[in-house]
Amino acid sequence: MTRPSSIPPQCALDRDAGVRAVEAAFARADHAAANVLIGVIAPNDPETAARLDVVRARIARHENDVDTWYAAARRAAQSGASSETALLARTLQATAARRSGRTDELARVAPSVLATQPGRSGFASYLIALEAYHGGQYDRALAIVERSLAAGANVPSMLALRGWIDDDHERFERAAENFEAAVAALDRSGTVNELLRARIAWVLVTIAVETLDLALGRRARVVVASVRWTSGLRNERVGTLVALRDLALLEGRLDEAWLLAREATGVASEGPAAVVAETGAALMDGIIGDARGARLQLERAYRLLRAHRWRSATADEAVALASFAAVAAPSMPREARRALALHRLLRGVRPPSNVENDRRRQAIELTAEARIAHALERDDRTAVRRRFELALGVWRDIGYRLRVAQLAGELFALTGDLDHARTFERLLERAPHAWLRAAIGRTDDPRAKLSKSERRVFDELLHGGSAKAIGEKLGRSPHTVSNHTRKIFSAFGVSSRARLVARCVELGIGPAN
Repeated sequence: MTRPSSIPPQCALDRDAGVRAVEAAFARADHAAANVLIGVIAPNDPETAARLDVVRARIARHENDVDTWYAAARRAAQSGASSETALLARTLQATAARRSGRTDELARVAPSVLATQPGRSGFASYLIALEAYHGGQYDRALAIVERSLAAGANVPSMLALRGWIDDDHERFERAAENFEAAVAALDRSGTVNELLRARIAWVLVTIAVETLDLALGRRARVVVASVRWTSGLRNERVGTLVALRDLALLEGRLDEAWLLAREATGVASEGPAAVVAETGAALMDGIIGDARGARLQLERAYRLLRAHRWRSATADEAVALASFAAVAAPSMPREARRALALHRLLRGVRPPSNVENDRRRQAIELTAEARIAHALERDDRTAVRRRFELALGVWRDIGYRLRVAQLAGELFALTGDLDHARTFERLLERAPHAWLRAAIGRTDDPRAKLSKSERRVFDELLHGGSAKAIGEKLGRSPHTVSNHTRKIFSAFGVSSRARLVARCVELGIGPAN
């Protein structure tokens, strides 16, 4: 077997150095090198064997291989290693048992971990806080986080977890602050944790995109550039590339967005990450007007989706299914409907999840349902509109401005309702060069700038009513009618009724009644 260049040649002779090299490879998220190193080290004492099994368990945990995760952690826990190694091994075993539904060993292990000083319990405390977070026990998770931060223990990971808790509670600005503080803590300490750095990069770009915060997006790009991407970070890299593609689209850089979409498809060749990448490439092809290319990418994504062995809906799997359903709905509604049905079927067997993730999945489902119903034309126009508005309402509650803008644009195209056009335009003031302006269609109708009261006055002006007559009809004072008239003239860029009428003729606009 050829030794990778990252493996020191003395590993075969110095077992302690070999174990440290294994742990360093894992910290770099170089799982291939870590596994090769584990294979060439022959442990001759319980501590060495346990530390190697702990790394095996942590790699398996990242890859969601629960059986290997549990077995390796169990061996480490029973090996007679030092108290700190054994504590971490028991915690890994307990979290694996909880994920697989074997037993709730975590309830027995947690008290001993939390009774240990944070500086000694380290990653074990983080694992328990993380499980509490995944189970929606935010207060418990935060208590562990604050205790560790007060002791200066495991600061980067604990700050990041506090960020995820804020993100779940839709406190996006605070979440971003915590994530950026976690990166700064990594840099100050010199700690190597590429998995944590990559996940923070991913979530920072995602928050920037979904909240239309382009300034945060620029800072997030710096974090992305600091990550040393390895094969062990494939899912994180695909997710980050997809988020960067959306950021480039918001900035109006279509060429860069297209390249990022293609890079994502090159990183992932199978599994949920590949479905997400191919679906994203299809969306990108649709944006640039390549309908045939978009169809081919969606067909490839659907083949990958069908080839995957769906046993439960992990977070990555759920995102892949729901994203495909939402993007494929307009052109492949039947395939989208099957993906959505599978997404719902697997709900009952997915691992524990927090409430916010459920809300996001619910919103994606509602979006897909609305688009499928519109494409299949099985519901009347009013029912389809209600589906879109329901989805828009959930995204608005979550605080995802980009999704609200997208659905407002679709609703405007569907109904011609100028309220939706105004929502679309107001949100995209944050991203003046966003691709959506061209992709959604025309929303530059001057009436979109008017309030409902002003639009009623506008209709009466086109019917030839005087200010006094309009005021009497609408129950408004002449002064109010005059104010509305000035705002109408401003919206249309005119200075008189005659020019307003001429401008409306040019635009093909008439009164509502």
